[in-house]
Amino acid sequence: MDFTYFDWDELLREIVRLTEGRSEKLVIVLDEFTYAIEAYPDLPHKLQAAWDQYLKDRPVMLILSGSHIGMMEEGLLAHRSPLYGRATGTLKLTQLPFKDVRTLFPQYDVESCIALYSVLGGVPYYLERMDPDLSVVDNIIQRVLGWSSLVQDEPRILLHDHFSQPRLYAAIIAQVANSVHSPKEIAQALNAEPGTVSNYLNTLVRLGLLQREVPATERNPELSRKSRYIVTDPYLRFYHRFLAPQLRFIVRGAFAAVWNTIERHWRAFVGTHTFEELCREWVYVAAEAGHLPFLPQQIGSHWSTTEQIDVVGINWDEAAVLYGECKWKRDSALNRKEVNKLIQRAEQIQLTTRSGNLLDRHYIFFSRAGFTDQARELALAQGAILVDLQFLDELLSQATR
Repeated sequence: MDFTYFDWDELLREIVRLTEGRSEKLVIVLDEFTYAIEAYPDLPHKLQAAWDQYLKDRPVMLILSGSHIGMMEEGLLAHRSPLYGRATGTLKLTQLPFKDVRTLFPQYDVESCIALYSVLGGVPYYLERMDPDLSVVDNIIQRVLGWSSLVQDEPRILLHDHFSQPRLYAAIIAQVANSVHSPKEIAQALNAEPGTVSNYLNTLVRLGLLQREVPATERNPELSRKSRYIVTDPYLRFYHRFLAPQLRFIVRGAFAAVWNTIERHWRAFVGTHTFEELCREWVYVAAEAGHLPFLPQQIGSHWSTTEQIDVVGINWDEAAVLYGECKWKRDSALNRKEVNKLIQRAEQIQLTTRSGNLLDRHYIFFSRAGFTDQARELALAQGAILVDLQFLDELLSQATR
């Protein structure tokens, strides 16, 4: 039956009426509540009055959801909000993890799912538009490049949901997606004030669009000045890296030509971003399952002016550190030279306990194409863990998130 309420007061009176004398809990869901607040700024005050006077002691669960994170925080959770302190729980929905995307595309092997995940992440709205009977490349050409609203409108809409003036925010995300990682470098590239850029970066981090990283080898990461920023949303990362520079050709329908441009950098893009991220996620899952020699307190990567290490897990209390190498080449197994290279790089990082003792070093190697016999022999002699795609896929499927 179709029905409407004249105003919010009438709706709230109806909710109060429905809860009178009930024994079973009534669940009320107000979706996209942030848009309601935007249209009716006094709504939180009305809801507070109804809750405090009638609803708080009745069998009712009120769920308020919204996609505008900033407004949800300001309108519902901030200290000055009329509803402050009344929430019994908060839940921030994130994208689907890789294991769920893997389940959605059973026809794809793990390589193909990693490639698809590097483009669309775990956003159901994007994934449901893909055709599992097409290859990943054909899906990118036909269902991504050919999806005009996704290519032309989605990045703008995503930012307009958060900001009324998103231009500088979009410019900052574009710089980070193109490997400009430090606040100083971003400010120089945009000819903007460093303080302004830092404030914008903090906002983007709070909204989950960017992430601030420091080397996992930093003992006090919250105090470290060795930070860099990365784009957390895979589609925004893919868009700014490959689609934004070619929009004029995409709108003309030159999808094959644009893909030829993307393909030249495709392997490096997937390997540097998605594959390394999944390898670090594997370390979390392996630690939870007891497959590691210790439980890391921090997991990330390491970089300095002289060294770059893809995966690092560290436990200062147990004086142990795990160093890992990720290799995404299709036709080239990880070899003995690459095993030696990681060991040598790790030896240059002299991490010590507060008493001055060196941390015990452990090693892990991830490889899309497996390992040569010589590499396997040397790695196992060092007590290293070897992870091929099958082992990666197997353990990620057991992830609890």
